[in-house]
Amino acid sequence: MTNTSSFPDQGIDLSRPSDSLPLYAALERCYQDGKSGVLTVTHDDTRTPITVLQGRVISVINQTTAAGSVMGLLERSGLIGERDVLRAKKAARKKGLFIEDAVVASGLVSDGTLASTREKLCLEMLMELLIRRDVAVTAVWTVRRGTREMCSLPIPFLLREAQRRATHIPTIQRAVPSNSLVFIKSSSLTGKPGDERWEDLQLSVAERQVYFFVDGRRTVADLALATCQSEFNVAQALHALMELDLVKASPGAGAGSAGTHALRSAVLRLTSLVAALGLLLALTAVALDLRMAEDSPSNRINEFDPFKAVRAAGPVDRLKGAVRLYEMTYGESPDSFEDLLKEHYVLRDDRKAAATFKIGQGYLLKSGPAGSGQASERNAEHPTKGRTEK
Repeated sequence: MTNTSSFPDQGIDLSRPSDSLPLYAALERCYQDGKSGVLTVTHDDTRTPITVLQGRVISVINQTTAAGSVMGLLERSGLIGERDVLRAKKAARKKGLFIEDAVVASGLVSDGTLASTREKLCLEMLMELLIRRDVAVTAVWTVRRGTREMCSLPIPFLLREAQRRATHIPTIQRAVPSNSLVFIKSSSLTGKPGDERWEDLQLSVAERQVYFFVDGRRTVADLALATCQSEFNVAQALHALMELDLVKASPGAGAGSAGTHALRSAVLRLTSLVAALGLLLALTAVALDLRMAEDSPSNRINEFDPFKAVRAAGPVDRLKGAVRLYEMTYGESPDSFEDLLKEHYVLRDDRKAAATFKIGQGYLLKSGPAGSGQASERNAEHPTKGRTEK
C-alpha cells in the first residue's frame, strides 16, 4: 500500500503512455522483445531494482517491499502480534532463516498469506513507479544468480492496471483528494443508522467491504488496511459509494494541509494533557481533604477501571463485526469460531470470548469432533471459504 497523503496528479497521454512514462516504456519493450534482466528505477534519490523474467516481474527491491514492511503490514492487519514478530526474529537469527520463513515455519501465517502480502506490496510499489514521469530507468539484460522470487506479476497485467489507474485517478482525486480523509455512512447522518438492507445494495464485493468498515472514524488508509485492498481501490470504491449517496465525507474531516492536521493534532493532545493534569490535581486535593471509609461508594468508584472495561469489551465487539462480515460475504452464519479465524476476521485471543458468544441455538466456540466435522462439511460445500490467499 502506498503511504502518500494524496494521489499524484497524472496528466498523461493515455493514447501513448510509453512516451511519457519511463518505466512503462521499459517494461513494454521487455515484453515485446522477450527480454529478461534487471531494470533499475531511480527516483527521489532512491534506486529500485526490478527483476523481469520471461514476461513477469519477479522481484522489486525497495524499502516498502522489504521484510520489515511485510511484517509491519501483517502486524497492522492483526494477523500476527508484536510478540510474534520478536519471537520470529529470534528464531530467524538462531536458525539462519529469513524472518518471513521463520514466521511461516512457526505456523503464525500460511505460505500463501505471506506470498499474497508480499506481492501486494510489490504491486503497489510498481503502480507508483509506472505512472510517474520523474523517474530514470537503466537496464541490464541478465538476471542475477540467486534472485529470490518475491512476486509473479505478468507485464501485460501491470501495463493495463497502470493505464486504468492513470485514467481514473483524476476523477477519483476530486472526490477523495487525500488518504487521510474520513467518511461516514449517509444513514448515520440522518440519525437512523442501520436502516439499509444489505441485500438491496447493488454494490460490488470490494464496495461492500469498504461500506461495511466506513464508521466516521477510519481514514482511507485505515479502510485499506481493514479491507486488505489498495488505497487506490478503496478510494475508487468510496467514489462509487458517494455517487450512490451511501457515504459522505465526514464534516470537517480532511480540511487543510498535512501540516495543519499535524499542528491541530498536537494542540489537541496538549489540551488533553493539560486537562488531564488539572483533573488529577483536583482529585488529589479531594483525596487529601476527605477521609473515606473503605466500603464507601467513592472508593468503589475509584476501584473501577474504565480502560479495563474497554479492553474486555474489545473481543466481543470484534466477534460481532466478524460474524456480520462473514454473513455478508457468504450469505450464512459461521459454523464456529474456527471459520472466522481461518478468514482472519478475529484474533486467536478472542477464543475465550467466543466460548460465551451466542449464535443460533448454541455458542460460537465449539469443541470436539462434532464441531470440527461440521466445519469441514461446510468448507467442502464452499471450497472458496477459509482461503484469503491469492
